[in-house]
Amino acid sequence: MRSALRGILAVIASASLLLTAVGCPFGGSPLPNANTLTLRLDPSLAGEDADAPLVSAIENAELLSSTGGVVQTATISGGTAVFSIGTLIAGRDYFIRINSLADALVPTRLDTTTGAVEQSISPSLQTSVVGPANEPTYRVRTFLQPHKGIVRYSNGLELVPRQTAYAVLTRTTPPSLSIRVLGTGEEVNSFSPTVTTHPGIGPSLQPFDTFTLDLLSTAHHGAVYGGDDTRCSACHGNLDVKVLTFGTITPLSANGGWCFRCHYGKLGDELGFVDPLQ
Repeated sequence: MRSALRGILAVIASASLLLTAVGCPFGGSPLPNANTLTLRLDPSLAGEDADAPLVSAIENAELLSSTGGVVQTATISGGTAVFSIGTLIAGRDYFIRINSLADALVPTRLDTTTGAVEQSISPSLQTSVVGPANEPTYRVRTFLQPHKGIVRYSNGLELVPRQTAYAVLTRTTPPSLSIRVLGTGEEVNSFSPTVTTHPGIGPSLQPFDTFTLDLLSTAHHGAVYGGDDTRCSACHGNLDVKVLTFGTITPLSANGGWCFRCHYGKLGDELGFVDPLQ
C-alpha cells in the first residue's frame, strides 16, 4: 500500500513540476508565445510632440471590450503585460487600462488571435505600435486632453459628452487612416490616399504612414507645415477655407478646405478631429 502511495505521489510531483515549467493551460499565466498579446513601454515612441509621461512602469493592466467590460486581467512579467488572446475576435478594437488610469485607455487591434503579438506604448500612453517595432501592422495615436476631442464639422464645437479621438493607421497597400472614439471604437472619419508617399521637408518623399502620424520622431505633416501656409497651399489651396459640404473636400483643389478633411482647420489636433455628420 505504502509503495503504491509513493508511486502516486511521485507522479503528482512530476506533473506539478512540468506545469510549473511550461505554464498551466487551464489557468494562471498564459503559455509563453502561445496566443498572447504582450504590451511593453517604449520611451522611443514619444515622437516630436512629446506628451507628458503618465506611467514609468506597468503595474497592472486590464483588457476592456468596446462596452467597457473587463475581458481579462494581464499577467505582469518583467515589466510587460501579457494577455491571452485565443478567445478574442480578430479585427476588433479593444482597450487596455493601465495602472487603473480610466481616462487614458490604450487602443489595440489584432489581425490574428493566434501566435504571439507585440504592442509597444509610449510612457504618455498616447502613441503605440502593434506588431514588430520596425514593421508594425498598426500605428496608433490617442489625443488625450489638453487636445480637443471630436468636434462638429458644422461649427467646430466639441461633442457633449466629450469624445476622445484616437487614430489607427493601417499599413496596408494603400494604407488607410481611421479616426475613432476612445473606449467604444466607433469610427467617425476615415481616409485612404491615392498615393503612398508625400513630399516631406526638403526634396525627399515620405511614406504616407510616417507623414500622417507623429510616432517615431519623424517629420509628420504638422511639422512640415510648421505654421507656414506656403509650404502646403501650392497643392492644397487656401488652408483657411472650409467648404460647406464635407463630401466635396478634395486634396488638390484651388478652393482649399483640405485641412478640414480631418481637423477643424490648419492648427491640427489643437482644434480637434471633425465628425462629418455633425
